[in-house]
Amino acid sequence: MRILFLFRILFLWFMPAMPPGPGWGEREVHRQGAAMDAKTQSQEAMALEVLDLVNRHRKTLGMPALRLSPIESSVAQKHSSEMASGKTPFGHDGLQQRIDVISRQIGPLSAEAENVAFGPRDAKSVVDMWLKSQLHRGNMEGAYTLTGIGVSADRQGRLYFTQIFTR
Repeated sequence: MRILFLFRILFLWFMPAMPPGPGWGEREVHRQGAAMDAKTQSQEAMALEVLDLVNRHRKTLGMPALRLSPIESSVAQKHSSEMASGKTPFGHDGLQQRIDVISRQIGPLSAEAENVAFGPRDAKSVVDMWLKSQLHRGNMEGAYTLTGIGVSADRQGRLYFTQIFTR
């Protein structure tokens, strides 16, 4: 009880109330920033869930788990964000450029592939959708060792997923 009381005193001391008017919008911008941080964290968690689901599937086939590459994830995230913003059309346009960026940073690659999707509201739905497609399933079951995953939402909240596979 004392801790809560002390917290309230410190909070009021360091965070004075701001009436509507000058400065009020700063608080709203901060709230929007916090919402964006939560949204980004949620998308990052979804990307990790995609990795977990793909690796669970690979395990059922006796295949080794894919290792998450921060470099590939950064490239995948950029592609998802550009599709979500409309800067890049949905699909695999620019795949070779993405692979070139990755290989410049991690070295030569002997194989690469990419899965993209949009619309599913959660990781399980997107992985299930990919598993129903022979080509996407083949990428998930390929002899790859590294992966990168990016998730981004457009203004309507539709999610865009990119998963890059390399060896």
